[in-house]
Amino acid sequence: MPPGVEPNTVVIAIAIVLAAAVVKGTTGFGFALVSTPLLLLFWEPKVLVPIFLPLSIIADILIVAQTWRRVEWMKVLPLVASGIAGVPLGAYLLTTVSADLLKLMVSGIALSMATLMLSGITIAISREKLASAITGFVSGVLSTSTTMSGPPVALLMINQRWDKETFRACLAMFFLVIQITGILYLTFLGNITPKTLTVSIALWPSVIAGNLIAVKILSRIPQSTFIRIATALVMITATFVIVETALTFDI
Repeated sequence: MPPGVEPNTVVIAIAIVLAAAVVKGTTGFGFALVSTPLLLLFWEPKVLVPIFLPLSIIADILIVAQTWRRVEWMKVLPLVASGIAGVPLGAYLLTTVSADLLKLMVSGIALSMATLMLSGITIAISREKLASAITGFVSGVLSTSTTMSGPPVALLMINQRWDKETFRACLAMFFLVIQITGILYLTFLGNITPKTLTVSIALWPSVIAGNLIAVKILSRIPQSTFIRIATALVMITATFVIVETALTFDI
């Protein structure tokens, strides 16, 4: 096991990842939003990110395999190009910013984004490609520093009212490319090791099972309802982590 990872926390992580995979498979996002605030209670960001990224890749491969015909490349390419550019900055932050500060940043992002999504706030954006480039860069930074690359991109797509299937397909493709880039970069830096991969592999069955469950219920539950459930859960868990970390904050 990597330093800071105990067998009992892996058992807890199995349940957390399963729930997150169901949300991810149904809505196209929310894997990190649901799992990261809870997993940060047990593992520091420097431990969590190398374990989490391979899990995210499995989740997105499953969705891409189901939806690749719906990917609109002219929408995805600005996100992907700028997202890749943000990956190195995120990796730098991962190794230089304190664990408690990263916890607060991650949970604050999750809470604020979830609140916006739940309230239905939209912004009139006329230059979507520029907005996509900025959003992609921010998500790239977050992918390797906090694992929470989803909120900015998901919020942009919700704001622009992308079609449900296009939404899921484009999100999964964007995440897949960014996460592969992140894994390559973190492996080069020595953050991803055989020990962190061992923990990831132990959690893969939860991702696969969650996706299978999501496929079964996707046609039965309105996506808008499921998104509200997911964002409400994010708000609760993020608030809990903010309070818990603030009480023991150590810069």
